[in-house]
Amino acid sequence: MSQSRIEKIETILKELLETTPNIKGCALITMDGFAISSVLPADVNEEIVAGLATAMVGVGERFATQMLRDHMDQIYIKTKNGYAILNLISSDVILVLLTNEKIKLGLAFLELKEPIKKLHGLVQT
Repeated sequence: MSQSRIEKIETILKELLETTPNIKGCALITMDGFAISSVLPADVNEEIVAGLATAMVGVGERFATQMLRDHMDQIYIKTKNGYAILNLISSDVILVLLTNEKIKLGLAFLELKEPIKKLHGLVQT
């Protein structure tokens, strides 16, 4: 039985949480601020994550274009409690990760490579 595209995306997000230590939640959202799929803690509002992430990516893309003469691939925000990592999957889809403070960013970025490729393939088709 073939999984739908949304089911495949949900599977990838759930696997990311299960296989990468210290990730608390993740969401795949559109640049319009709508969640395609998410696996977030109960105390995190999906709509707020989507809205804030799109605003951050918009600012990051503008900064990258004007200051660095390039397109943005990733933004991360560090706090004492952890990170928010925002990765562009395509020109209109963002992967948002919420982590705790114990995450090893190098390992997280390495672990993200394959899921990003898979998600990119799913949102492009």
